[in-house]
Amino acid sequence: MQTLRLLVAEGGSATSAHIEELTGAKSLSGAKSAQRHAFRSMPLRLRQPECLIEKKHLDNRQEATIERYFIRVNLLPSVREVLDQIDREHR
Repeated sequence: MQTLRLLVAEGGSATSAHIEELTGAKSLSGAKSAQRHAFRSMPLRLRQPECLIEKKHLDNRQEATIERYFIRVNLLPSVREVLDQIDREHR
């Protein structure tokens, strides 16, 4: 959940280099597990995209270098709330 929390703290968007700098992570593969956990905690009406963390490629081709990772702005408040709820439940 570290990457998910980082993106929320950064206002929903960060470059790969910035994520690596702050977390030491070389990839976001661990973020998929955090996404699934947070996604299952969201109310059904908010479950619009299949994943919470999306990628923006340099030239909009899937095989191109990833420019940044982001969470859609309309989902940020809900994601923040779910992360807070998870924190409260695990105290």
